[in-house]
Amino acid sequence: MSRLARLTDEQRAVVTDLGANYCVTSGAGCGKTRVLVERYVQFLEEDLDLALERLAAITFTEMAAAEMRDRIRRTCRERAAESAGDLSCVAKRGFAKQDARAARIWTARYWGVDTAPIDTIHAFCAGILRRWPIEAGIDPNFAMLDEAEAALLQDDVVRRTVEALLEAEDADLLALLEHVDLMAAREMLGEIVREKREVLRRVAGPVLARGDDEVLAGLKQAAAD
Repeated sequence: MSRLARLTDEQRAVVTDLGANYCVTSGAGCGKTRVLVERYVQFLEEDLDLALERLAAITFTEMAAAEMRDRIRRTCRERAAESAGDLSCVAKRGFAKQDARAARIWTARYWGVDTAPIDTIHAFCAGILRRWPIEAGIDPNFAMLDEAEAALLQDDVVRRTVEALLEAEDADLLALLEHVDLMAAREMLGEIVREKREVLRRVAGPVLARGDDEVLAGLKQAAAD
């Protein structure tokens, strides 16, 4: 059974229609990563001259990116083995040279998967910035914040903000301090910052989960109202 035969009709359309853009939405475990991997491989199969550096596969989590990389590496190994295995079968028909080239290309792709742009959004963007740091105006040795570091940075910003407001004798902060102590005021401000991020996530999440047509219809309806 071919790899495409294992897909549903909708999934197969996304994988094979390389000239169109698709927005694929589904619940967890429904095959989004598989469809993305198969579409990626389809690009490679249709153009043996296509370098991995020309394709970007981007996902949200490091786990999903690692899964994509492993699946693509496995597929490249399978294609290299298939092409190499075909050499003895087709030599008499004059196709050995062509299959040898395919075997070399898929083997090179197999070894190149580790450096291919198959990343999370932040890792992909970091790679671009490190490649052109002068144009971006940043230190190429920058590091990305993890969640723990981000929390510490946020606490430090809140602390310095409260100190600056105290020094400026901010009326709102002074009014708040009539009811709570300074530590409580800092915690309240920190909670507000965290809640704003959560509100953005809750608002953006449902929109991102909707299909293009649904989002467009909603915008048109809002404009009409």
